[in-house]
Amino acid sequence: MVSNAKERRRLQNCNDRKLRAVLFEAVKVLPYKMTTKGIMFYGEDGHAVTIHLTTSDHRATENALARLRKLGFTPTKKGK
Repeated sequence: MVSNAKERRRLQNCNDRKLRAVLFEAVKVLPYKMTTKGIMFYGEDGHAVTIHLTTSDHRATENALARLRKLGFTPTKKGK
């Protein structure tokens, strides 16, 4: 779960609705650390993935979802 209100606000500012829903779900399951540019998720095998909160191209959301799947996280929510 998002540990404080500041982190929750930063996730709410994500400019892609689908990615925002998936990130809120991922912080409940995966260990994470907020960085200045985004959020870093850690897998059980020691791998880390950084996801930026501002999407820069049309494939950014799909690429972020693929990186989370490589960590073993399967998103169940879908954006509206």
